[in-house]
Amino acid sequence: MTAFDTPGPYLINDRYRTNPVGRFLDFLIKKREEGAPVVGLYCGYAPLELVRAVGAVPVSLCASSQRTVAAAEAVLPANLCPLIKSSFGFISTDSCPIFALSQAVIGETTCDGKKKMFELISHLKPLHVMDLPNMPGVRGVEERWLTTVEKLKEFLEETFKRRITAARLEEEIRETNRKNSLIDGFFDCLTRHPPPVHWEEIYDVIALDPVSTSEELRMLMAGIDERLEDRIEAGICFGAPSSPRVLVTGCPIGGDALKVLKIIEEAGGVVVALEACSGMKGYSIRIEEGTANPLRAVAEATLMIPCSCNQDRAAFCPGWQAHCGNLPWAADSGGGGRPQGEGMHGLPRCGSRRHQCGRDFHSPRGGSGARGWQSGQRAGLAGSSGVAGSVPQGAGYADQALSSPVALTAPWCVSE
Repeated sequence: MTAFDTPGPYLINDRYRTNPVGRFLDFLIKKREEGAPVVGLYCGYAPLELVRAVGAVPVSLCASSQRTVAAAEAVLPANLCPLIKSSFGFISTDSCPIFALSQAVIGETTCDGKKKMFELISHLKPLHVMDLPNMPGVRGVEERWLTTVEKLKEFLEETFKRRITAARLEEEIRETNRKNSLIDGFFDCLTRHPPPVHWEEIYDVIALDPVSTSEELRMLMAGIDERLEDRIEAGICFGAPSSPRVLVTGCPIGGDALKVLKIIEEAGGVVVALEACSGMKGYSIRIEEGTANPLRAVAEATLMIPCSCNQDRAAFCPGWQAHCGNLPWAADSGGGGRPQGEGMHGLPRCGSRRHQCGRDFHSPRGGSGARGWQSGQRAGLAGSSGVAGSVPQGAGYADQALSSPVALTAPWCVSE
């Protein structure tokens, strides 16, 4: 069953419920008509707070379609990352409406392929490349990253002729924290077994973030919560109690790369976590509020984002390590952790008044609650390289410890 085959209520019940891309494009066009500039991004390390503080709208430019790869290979090496080739292909064929709407672009030094792409497009629009440290444990890296963020602030101010004040940046810090808390609380419902939410709906909820203020998002999430409670009461869920629970990681997943998630589903698994940089992990981070230097607070929080382009990320990011340690797919079965029924950051699961999703789901091999199912079944780990690559059948599962291992044969690769 897919999200759109669900017999129960849609979680997002508006005219865009089957067309979330249309919601996003309409939002962008409206903002442009109101005079707000659009800034294209290629990485989650670009601080959204700075972009919004200058009055601009941040949008992702990463692409995941095979359609433009051939055009890109006329310039780029054929063995380059398919995400880069897809993104560059859309630009070189002038077929990306979001790039066309963007008035400036922010890049980053996550890999040599992206750096080459930024060289090739630097003449098209104002472009700023952030120097992302790939060894965060090295002494002095925090000050180096702060300098990089300061340079981005200067680029935005110069490009749009607007000053970013400390007070304005503090407003955006609080806005980010409010939105992250709302969406992070929604993720707690995925601890139900089987989950009442489909992976397509996880992306749909995440997609509400860039097109909503925190107050608009709060109202939307209240409606989602009510419909989710109705779905739970009706017994609507995805997968079966015996379905392997799979965490998908890797680079941004969308477009053609969604075949990875569909194959997992067709093979009998259920996707309960989207750890890719276009997914869930960034919402666990909170930016410190009320500091004397909000720019430093933004820089420190941004550098905490866990990503494979930064070495030793778990050791560098205790906040992420603690966050993962309390999630069902990463938790140890030997006790500890937060009380049953309690969600991330101590919130009731789902923010629900009628249900606490972690409290009453059943375990296939004994135990109960958010940690009980771990005693018999660990979450699977699948990775995606975007639109190409391969691994042997069955690879990608954490410790190969699923009660019913699923063999996956698709163009995908393990990212970690």
